[in-house]
Amino acid sequence: MSNTNTIPLSSLNAIKRNSKTNKRPSHKKPKHIATTPTPLSCITAIKRTGSTRPTPPKDIDLVITVDTSGSMRQFSPHNIVTSINEFIDTQKKLPVATTISITKFSTNISTLYDSVPINSVKKITYDDIRPTLSTSLYDAFSHGLTILSKTATTRDKILVVITDGVENTSVTTKTEVMDKIKEGIAQEVLIKYLGGGQDAIKIGLDLGIAEDSCLSFSNDNYGLGGAMIAASNSVGRHTSGLSHGFTGLERVASQSASQSNTNTNTLPRTTQFNHGHNVPPLQRIGLCRA
Repeated sequence: MSNTNTIPLSSLNAIKRNSKTNKRPSHKKPKHIATTPTPLSCITAIKRTGSTRPTPPKDIDLVITVDTSGSMRQFSPHNIVTSINEFIDTQKKLPVATTISITKFSTNISTLYDSVPINSVKKITYDDIRPTLSTSLYDAFSHGLTILSKTATTRDKILVVITDGVENTSVTTKTEVMDKIKEGIAQEVLIKYLGGGQDAIKIGLDLGIAEDSCLSFSNDNYGLGGAMIAASNSVGRHTSGLSHGFTGLERVASQSASQSNTNTNTLPRTTQFNHGHNVPPLQRIGLCRA
């Protein structure tokens, strides 16, 4: 019985029947196949996992308004200036383009820098912020929010207000400033309120500012330094897409050593800073930046 199955040709027969070449077919080694999977690109990973692309950080319009009423004399000139300059220097290191306005308020509002690139800002001196007169806190909020209302909607808008006292001489009424704050929040302005010698959370909430954006600090060099570091941390976290709310550690570090040492969770305070003034724990343990 004949075998109907086709018998495969040998390599020799294949060479003979090939009319175009008389070379033995080459037997190349198979290419090495990597056993370790190649890392997925960001776009591929998004397609395969169904996740969303991380939102790149926005450029920033930042307004910092500093109380320069007469009561600010309780802080050493060196510490006031150093705290503000270190805050600004830290913001210069953020991986975004920042436009900054720096204003000061006592009975009146004055502008030191008006919507300029942050890298063009020079060191603030004590003459720039020499304390005098009263506290127009509501006017300070209103003025800062007015500046931010004129900036592009595609940028992050941040207002930081620092004071050691409470309102006592504004032209702007409480109702007017509350409406202004409400309008600013609706426009996604991040408002940070740093209040010295007071319950800043209570005062901030009363004006319509979120609790996690309000920070009390002790009215001394230690408290002011800690509060400014906390504000810098908060802005950095916000820019990175993380929670900007003040942490428990930041709140502790914004109180004087005598107040904080009553808490058993307080970090030891041994390092000295600025001619003998203590460094807040955040700075000493390398957490000045989030």
